[in-house]
Amino acid sequence: MQAINVVNEDILDEQEPIIYVQRYHYPARVYQVQRKATGEDAPFTLPEGAKRSIWGVINYFSEEPDPEDEMPTVFAVIYLDEENPPATRESDLAVAEPYCNIVFDSEIQQYRAEACYKGYEALDSVTTPTLQTTIQQALEILDPLVTAEKAQEARKFNGMEA
Repeated sequence: MQAINVVNEDILDEQEPIIYVQRYHYPARVYQVQRKATGEDAPFTLPEGAKRSIWGVINYFSEEPDPEDEMPTVFAVIYLDEENPPATRESDLAVAEPYCNIVFDSEIQQYRAEACYKGYEALDSVTTPTLQTTIQQALEILDPLVTAEKAQEARKFNGMEA
């Protein structure tokens, strides 16, 4: 397991639900995790001097699932940080698509990862009893997949692949 630096970046508390924004610093890239506050969380504190920003947040957090749809509740989303940067003005926001959703499956009483892109289905194998563990295990699977995809994109860009 690689050494990962997790930084609490912001608390989005202007409306319900409260969303925590964290950055997970891996050796080659940074992932942004936006997650609902849960009872299992340790106190979420921001580094001294942290500036509040405007973050692109998908509406999954504020939507209440229709009980008839049997859709699980989204508790966290994972982005590539570079694709979803914070802004100082709302007009500058570029909301990206997440690579992974972390949902609570009430049928099995577990959190599970759901891949958002084709080719990332290995994420769907992650199921644990806690949100934090599910996020960590999903990132451990996601990072090598993204690294391989970015390397392939670079090879194509440099004309090394047809």
